[in-house]
Amino acid sequence: MARRSLLVALSVSLPLLAAPRQNVLEYVHEQLGKDSSLTPAQRTALEDAIRERFADYGVNVVKPEQPDDVRTLMHVVSEGTLDDTDPVRIADVAFAAYQAIWRGAPPEAVDGIALYGFQKKIPAASIATWANGYREGVAAGVPDEVMADTVHEAMANNWSDNSFNTVKWALTGAARSGWDTRLYAAHMLAGMRKDPAHPGTLQATLRGKFARGEKLPDPQYRGAFELNPAKPDKSEPPPKEALPPPTPPGHAQPSEHAKPSEPAPEQHTQRLPVRPAPQRPPPPRPKNLPPQPAVWAQLDQAVRSYIGTP
Repeated sequence: MARRSLLVALSVSLPLLAAPRQNVLEYVHEQLGKDSSLTPAQRTALEDAIRERFADYGVNVVKPEQPDDVRTLMHVVSEGTLDDTDPVRIADVAFAAYQAIWRGAPPEAVDGIALYGFQKKIPAASIATWANGYREGVAAGVPDEVMADTVHEAMANNWSDNSFNTVKWALTGAARSGWDTRLYAAHMLAGMRKDPAHPGTLQATLRGKFARGEKLPDPQYRGAFELNPAKPDKSEPPPKEALPPPTPPGHAQPSEHAKPSEPAPEQHTQRLPVRPAPQRPPPPRPKNLPPQPAVWAQLDQAVRSYIGTP
């Protein structure tokens, strides 16, 4: 009887013994082994690069109940291999994403932000700052596409982490004050494009104007959330239809079969009213970043849409 009890106890414990806890490097090795699209040489190069970049983090134990950090790590690796990115660069971005989540940043935001790392080198500390700032802003009532655009502006224009935090707290303060957060953000981000070195001064100026209820002009900001798309001025009368120019002497007159109300295609296109361009267009985006879509409903979805784009 005692022998049977021992056998039962061993049979119950076998599944636990068969699935020992893994560290990060062991987890990566197992997952890469399941990817049939990789050659042995590619797997070896990836594992070597990850082992060197992760250093002591590589022996962190994977928590089955909290797998977001290693799942995001492998997502970054997968996207990097699809784009034929250098293994060392893949390891850098994967480490930045892993470390940010390991320190408490939201996985969804980190996943989206980290994919930008393949186009522009991003320190892990900045990924954590932007990811946490995105979460804090949305939680305070700032529209998610506004926070997404704030992250994009920070990345595209090389803001410091301190500058990003100043803008983030300015936006969350505007949301808590019940102001038009989109309008506030448009003025804040437009001001940062002109003078990125003084976000605190810009914040103080804007806060005073909004607190006094001043009517502010169009900031001419054309970001992801398109606050004020360019529209024709309805106060002006519609343009009159231009008459065809007189026929110069010595040239043949139009055929009597042609109707004046049906001009040639090229004449018709010349008479179409032209939409006026904004008076102060924003500076061009850096060439090493992809253009933004018209509206960013979610940061991670927007960034993933660029995968595979040259």
